[in-house]
Amino acid sequence: RPSSSPAPTPAAARRVADACAELEATAPPPLWPRDLRRLDGSWRLIYSSALAGPQPPSPLDGLPAPPAALLAAVESAPFAPLGGGVQQNVDVFKRRIVNVVELSPWPTGSLGGLLSSAPGPLGQASKQLQAARVVLELDHSFSADGDGSDGARRAAAGSTISLTLEEVRRELEGAAGGGDDALAMVPRASSYSLPPPLRPLASGKFATTYLSGSLRISRAVPP
Repeated sequence: RPSSSPAPTPAAARRVADACAELEATAPPPLWPRDLRRLDGSWRLIYSSALAGPQPPSPLDGLPAPPAALLAAVESAPFAPLGGGVQQNVDVFKRRIVNVVELSPWPTGSLGGLLSSAPGPLGQASKQLQAARVVLELDHSFSADGDGSDGARRAAAGSTISLTLEEVRRELEGAAGGGDDALAMVPRASSYSLPPPLRPLASGKFATTYLSGSLRISRAVPP
């Protein structure tokens, strides 16, 4: 389950890492800004090694995989990414990258059912939030190797993108309820712009090591 679970087995995570390495060996990486238009569009995250953690050989590899019930409990925990997962929208012309994350604002499954049956405001709020989701949009500006942002423009300079978080937008969708309950006091949407002095603290770089029409492999670049 490496594509859907935040806690895959170490062996499964290494199989994904090996498959990525094989793909990277089949073609040279793209070069910006020459190939930047190929990055334009919406991309769905199917696997993250950051969630899987390091994958060194482990004596635990021979043990059975975690029970499906345990993995389901992890995936239904509050603030775990929902089925829609994480989407990245890249607008090359405007130099914007928006990461869209769908989260569950409340426990679901058996725990959610238990809380929904609680008396008073807790049970009422839990019922209203069972079908709800929080959509976060992390809006970044970005620059690319060779695009002139560093004072030097080159046709095929490299495959690294530098991005800086500038705004976070939040929207609560699907919450049931009327206008006279406690949940009605929760804003359905909000946004926060990072002050310019703080933006360098929310910046980073990633290199795209493989890019086809439907699949992309990107790796974080250490500071």
